Amino acid sequence: MSRWRSRRRAGPGRAHLRSADLLYHFLVLLESREIGLADVCAVLEDRMGTSGLARRDGRPRTKGPAD
Repeated sequence: MSRWRSRRRAGPGRAHLRSADLLYHFLVLLESREIGLADVCAVLEDRMGTSGLARRDGRPRTKGPAD
């Protein structure tokens, strides 16, 4: 059995460990790009209560290949 499948079957008990790995690598990425976590939190705060569809509809339209 592959390593991926055995991890997947381990269940939600390991989700906090996977989440910690994800957050760690995300913070490393932010640091490498000189982006502060506060900047990301500010964007999330601005998006709070707004659906993704509303954000999409509020963006200027660009011409696609079919236009």
